[in-house]
Amino acid sequence: MKERQTISTLPDDFSGTSYCADLKITPDGRFLYGTNRGHDSLACYRIADDGKLKLIAIVPSLGKGPQNLLITDDGRWLLCANMPGNNVAVFAINDETGELKSNGEPVEIKMPSCIRRLPAR
Repeated sequence: MKERQTISTLPDDFSGTSYCADLKITPDGRFLYGTNRGHDSLACYRIADDGKLKLIAIVPSLGKGPQNLLITDDGRWLLCANMPGNNVAVFAINDETGELKSNGEPVEIKMPSCIRRLPAR
């Protein structure tokens, strides 16, 4: 392994404490998303052909303490478990730009820490 890049998941003007709890890549390998626990946001990146990341946006996670992410198999949706915020937020992933768009109000769920897709029976 060789380090190619060091990049923050936080805005330049953020001065508080925050931790990246999870990273997920879309099935086509074009976009990467990370959680910011403390800043309560999601960092969105485009993955270049050489593997380097380019920031697309940092968007609110729509809850406190984003813990875990799930990207659907078709790469169209991202779900975010906001553990201490007691909700799961659903975002549509723009196939061209990788931008996230909220898909309505988050669903209230007590302390969601992990989202997993179960195989079809």
